[in-house]
Amino acid sequence: MKLKVRITTTLLSHTSPIIFLVRNMERDVRDDVVAIIVTHNPEIEIFEHVVRSVSKQVRHVVIVDNSSSNKDIIKDLNNCETIELRSNAGIVRALRIGI
Repeated sequence: MKLKVRITTTLLSHTSPIIFLVRNMERDVRDDVVAIIVTHNPEIEIFEHVVRSVSKQVRHVVIVDNSSSNKDIIKDLNNCETIELRSNAGIVRALRIGI
């Protein structure tokens, strides 16, 4: 079954994660938005701030880690689903895995 979604992208800076907001277009519910955060070796302080801020605005947060060296800190964030990739798969592939 194919899912019809709308994807919005936000890039805060070159050192911060890229956030994809995914909304199920099959349903007309505003709180049906999921944030997929693709990251690779983020600055942890900025990353934690981004995750906390985004978590308040969406139903669910999925973090796709593109083989970061600081992945242990990333996976310890509360209330987030974390997908760890063995190697850097790139932004597009990481987003598809997150969806």
